[in-house]
Amino acid sequence: MPSQAGPEWGVRECIGNYTPDEQQPDKDLGRSIRPGWRNIGPPARIFGVPSIRSDVPAPSLKSVADHQNYGDEAGAATLLYPPRFADGGVTQADFLTATSKDEIADIFRSAGFELDNDQVDATFERAKTLDPHGLVSVQSFRMALNGEA
Repeated sequence: MPSQAGPEWGVRECIGNYTPDEQQPDKDLGRSIRPGWRNIGPPARIFGVPSIRSDVPAPSLKSVADHQNYGDEAGAATLLYPPRFADGGVTQADFLTATSKDEIADIFRSAGFELDNDQVDATFERAKTLDPHGLVSVQSFRMALNGEA
C-alpha cells in the first residue's frame, strides 16, 4: 500500500500564490498581543530563584537527596584548586580555631618542629597577644613562632 494517498506536498504548495509582502513574518512575531499575556513583568520583580539559597536557612540534617546549595558548600574555585591540607581533612577554619597549648604543641611536634616545653610556653604567650581575648590558634602560634608577632 502506498504511504501517501494524495500528491506530494512541497514548498511551492506551502507558499502558494502569496505575494512577497504576504510571505513576510508577522509584525507581532515573538510578542504577545493578547491583553494580560504580555511578557513584560513589573520592573521591581525578579523571576526565578538563586542558585545559592542564602534566603532559605539550611536544614540541620541535610539529606543526600537534597541537591540545593545553601551557601555552606565550597565554590568552584575550591573544588578546582583545593587548599593545601584538604586531602587530610583539614580546613582553613581549623587553623583559626582556638586550641589548647598541649594540642598546639602536639600538632607542631608532629609536624617536625623540635620544641621543648619552654619554647612552647614562650611562643604560646607571644601568640596570646595577637588576640584581644588571649585565644591562640595554630595560625597565631605559627606567626609567633616565626617572629611575626
